[in-house]
Amino acid sequence: MDWSVRAAIWIIATATIAAVLYLLRDPLTQFALALILWLAIDGLAQVIDHRVPFTPRWLALPIALVLVLSLAALLVWVIVTNLSAMMTNFRGYEIRLNEMIAQAYGNFRIPGDPPTMENLMARLDPTRTAGDVASGLRNVASDIVFILIYLAFLFPASAVMGKKFDYIFGRGGMRAAARDVINRIQQSMERYLWVQTVISLIITTLTYVTLLTLGLPNALFWSFLIFFLNFIPTIGSVAAVVLTTLVALVQFPSLAQVGAVALGVSAWQFIIGNFLQ
Repeated sequence: MDWSVRAAIWIIATATIAAVLYLLRDPLTQFALALILWLAIDGLAQVIDHRVPFTPRWLALPIALVLVLSLAALLVWVIVTNLSAMMTNFRGYEIRLNEMIAQAYGNFRIPGDPPTMENLMARLDPTRTAGDVASGLRNVASDIVFILIYLAFLFPASAVMGKKFDYIFGRGGMRAAARDVINRIQQSMERYLWVQTVISLIITTLTYVTLLTLGLPNALFWSFLIFFLNFIPTIGSVAAVVLTTLVALVQFPSLAQVGAVALGVSAWQFIIGNFLQ
């Protein structure tokens, strides 16, 4: 086959795959999250089965399921509770943001009167904003429902997956090779989740103590967010530092306190991520 024809086939195939992935991005994302949950539950069930005495596999699986889903429910509760507390202090945040905007106008010598948060909020369309919020909440609820549906199908599917692979690959060397590859993929993903969970717990605990010591309000809430951000390689650590620094910038009047929060959070991310992990 001529190289130009081969190159054209590769370009068309790549474009087709990219288009399919783009069009199916929502269900694929939901399925990927369900798969991660299933791996976490299955891995935890294996730990309970092997390390907790007198716990059979059939009992370890529902225990792991309850523990993981309870952790997810706890996360939702912490987020809702802390968001409610932050909304009660919205007036204080508004005053601080107005001061920061006025200070920025003065430092950069921007002509004109600095806008206030009240003026900026007045420019928003309340109907459109409420519609966007409602649409976002509906999308989140829909994603959760589909993730739970995929998760419910993954457990019975995994139980019969061995027989399906026997039909696909037969029972010879090809079947053994396929089983070995799939087992290594599952073990490596479960190992990554386990190691990352332990590392995230260490970073979250140290960060929570640091934020609590520095007096940042809602330290538990921001620590919870940092715990889950740490599962995102590289970007998650950067997002954790940037997020807490911006929050400190709104909460604290002194730049020294803001710098202490940024230094404290980034120090634990750097030390644990680059040495322990």
